[in-house]
Amino acid sequence: MEADGNRERDRVPGGLPQRRVAAAGLVIILACTLYYLWGRKAGLPDRISAGSDGTHFAAVYQCVAALVIMLVPSVLAARFLLGAGFRDLGLATLGDWRWGLKATVPVCAAAALFLLLLPISSADPLCAYYPLDPKVRSGVAAWLAWEPWYLAYYLGWEGTFRGVVQLGLGRKMGFVPAMLLQAALTTLLHAGNPPSEVLGALAAAPLFGYAAWRTGSVWYGLAVHFVVGAGVDAACSVGQWP
Repeated sequence: MEADGNRERDRVPGGLPQRRVAAAGLVIILACTLYYLWGRKAGLPDRISAGSDGTHFAAVYQCVAALVIMLVPSVLAARFLLGAGFRDLGLATLGDWRWGLKATVPVCAAAALFLLLLPISSADPLCAYYPLDPKVRSGVAAWLAWEPWYLAYYLGWEGTFRGVVQLGLGRKMGFVPAMLLQAALTTLLHAGNPPSEVLGALAAAPLFGYAAWRTGSVWYGLAVHFVVGAGVDAACSVGQWP
C-alpha cells in the first residue's frame, strides 16, 4: 500500500510521472541556454558577423536558430516525454478563433498606430539594437524583404514559450506555474537588450501566456509579436529611408 501511495505522489494530474515532466522542463531550459549562448548574433565570432553581409547573415542566423535550437528540441521533448502533439501545443490549430480575433486585431491596430504616430528616436537604445539586420535602414524594400525572417523567429519564440511551456507543460503542472516559467525564461533571454525591451518582455509574457491558454493556439500572440517587431524596425529606420 505504501508503494502504491508513493507511485501516486510521483504522478501529475493525468497520471504522467513527475520525472517525465521534469525531464521535459530541463530539455526546454537547456535549449534556451544553448540559444542564448550560441543562437544569437552576439554569440557569433566577429569574423563571421563583421561587415554588411556579415551582419545580415548573423540576423538571419538568429531567426533560424530560434526554430532549430529552441523550438525543435522543445517540441520533441513535449512529444516523447509529455505525449503532446502539435495541436496540443497550439501549433496546428487556431483554437477559439473568435476570441483570438477579438483580442488580436485591436491590439495589433493600436500597436501599429502608436508606432506610426510616435516614431522612436534614433537615439533610443532600442534603435541601437533594432533592426537586427541594419540593411533594413536602407529603405522600405529592404524592410519588406527582411520581415518574413521575423516570422521564423517569432514562430520559434512563441512555439517554445507559449506553445510547449504554457500549453504543453501547463496541462501537466498548471497554468500559473507554466506561466511563471515561460515569463522567467523569456525575460532572462532578453538579458543584454535595452531595458525597455526586457521590462516589456516581462509584462507581455503573462498576457501572451493567457491568450495561448484561452484560445489553445500560439498564433494570436505570434501575430501581435510580429506586428510590434516589424513596427519597431520601421520606427527605428523610417528617419533614414530615402
